[in-house]
Amino acid sequence: MSWKAVEREIARRLGGARLPRTGYPTPDVLAGAFAVEGKARRTLPGWFRDAMRQAVANAGDRIPVVVWHESGNRYVNDIVCLRFADFVALLQEQDEQEERHEDNEEQARPAETRE
Repeated sequence: MSWKAVEREIARRLGGARLPRTGYPTPDVLAGAFAVEGKARRTLPGWFRDAMRQAVANAGDRIPVVVWHESGNRYVNDIVCLRFADFVALLQEQDEQEERHEDNEEQARPAETRE
């Protein structure tokens, strides 16, 4: 699968939009509040997958997350990794919460100001 096809599939699954290359620095995909860079490799390093396997095994009914910290660097620059399916679920949950919030605001307005 080409890098362009990977970006299209990521955008589709996130309900976002793939941005074409323009020569200017832009993300590959915009999805809600997220600017996504899609990266494809034939294989991921074993130690990377092992860390996620450990997080999954220990997560129970929670979302497994791996935080990569480089010794000597600031924690604010650490890298957070989670499975794509969990990320999609979080985005869907966020969308549903925003819709509920908008519905509640609409119901709270006086009837004469509603559209």
